[in-house]
Amino acid sequence: MFSEDPRRILVVDDNRVNRLVLEKRLEDEGYEVRSASGGEEAIEALGLNWEAGAGGAGAEAIDAVVLDIMMPEIDGMEVLRRLRDVKSANELPVIMATAKDQSADIVKALERGANDYVVKPIDMPVLLARLRTQVSLRRTHLALKEAQQALIEAAKMESVGYLAAGVAHEVRNPLAQIHLGMEAIRQMEAFQSDEQSAPILQLVMDAVQQADAIIEELMKVSTSGQLDLEPGSVNELIGEVLKSVEEESDKFGVVVETDLAEELPPVPLAPAEMRAAFSSFVTNAIEAMPDGGCLEVRTRIGSAAGIGPDEGSRSGRRLRKGDECVVVEFKDDGSGIEKEKLQAIFDPFFTTKATGQGTGLGLSVAKKVVEMHQGTLSVENRNDRSGVSVTLQLPKASSMQTTV
Repeated sequence: MFSEDPRRILVVDDNRVNRLVLEKRLEDEGYEVRSASGGEEAIEALGLNWEAGAGGAGAEAIDAVVLDIMMPEIDGMEVLRRLRDVKSANELPVIMATAKDQSADIVKALERGANDYVVKPIDMPVLLARLRTQVSLRRTHLALKEAQQALIEAAKMESVGYLAAGVAHEVRNPLAQIHLGMEAIRQMEAFQSDEQSAPILQLVMDAVQQADAIIEELMKVSTSGQLDLEPGSVNELIGEVLKSVEEESDKFGVVVETDLAEELPPVPLAPAEMRAAFSSFVTNAIEAMPDGGCLEVRTRIGSAAGIGPDEGSRSGRRLRKGDECVVVEFKDDGSGIEKEKLQAIFDPFFTTKATGQGTGLGLSVAKKVVEMHQGTLSVENRNDRSGVSVTLQLPKASSMQTTV
């Protein structure tokens, strides 16, 4: 949870003595402090250097800014203006510091999006009280934003569930009849002597099987049933999956490199379902490298990270931040995923593949499978090179329930 993380403050002041005093007092109060000696350094620290193509990325690691108004070259007003172009007052609070006789500047700063202000010489108890308020408000805002997104995702999945139930009932039976009819035609003596019709019939039957497979995936997405989980080996499952795709990886010229930790603890597994999820990750990675490349598959013991508020249940049925867990990573060196599409990759029916080449249900199903295994799944572009990194965090069997 956010409250467990250190509170991170950026202090911006061109006066070295002022910076050192603020750093010392804030660190004594348990804050992590980063400082900047002027507007240019502040812009760099906040990731607002537009020429470098940034968009406020550095601000993600900061909870609040204490910003001096009067500075040479780039003053506090300009830093504030640039920051508010990419981050709202809720997303990153700013407390302006100014002299007592600059009330007009205070008004202007508040109008431009400053959250609060202090006057120099700074009264530390006042600054600390205002920082506590602003940091608390920011983290509450982020928690609410995450909760809202979770509700949106839940609503999407519920809608797909209703759709899938209807599709399964209305479409699957006719598809079965078509398949039986095609089989009957195949057995006819007149058809067996007609060599030109055989490929056409096979094409139709393949299309029916593909449609049936899509419905099967829809049913997996929609069901809220339980999995019977038993302690099992992640490494063994990965070995089975990689063996099953050897032919496909050879066809694409993809080299598979494995680094599977020895003595990895067992995790609660439903082998068939998790094998299907692993297959989805591996197949996606191979298809992302049509001209060849390298797929890295690793397992290790780690500490659960990247888990926000309410994602860790107090009942012990979900990983919580810091829990020891089994980490599984699949990394390709393909072209990666466009930034604007990353947010949609778990949406049902979303796919980056060409029309007709993917159902768009693979990652939706895989994500649900991982969650039903009490774990977490993240997909992001790699930082070290081009390509995509898929990371699973799964609880140890000894620390979790084996039925969900």
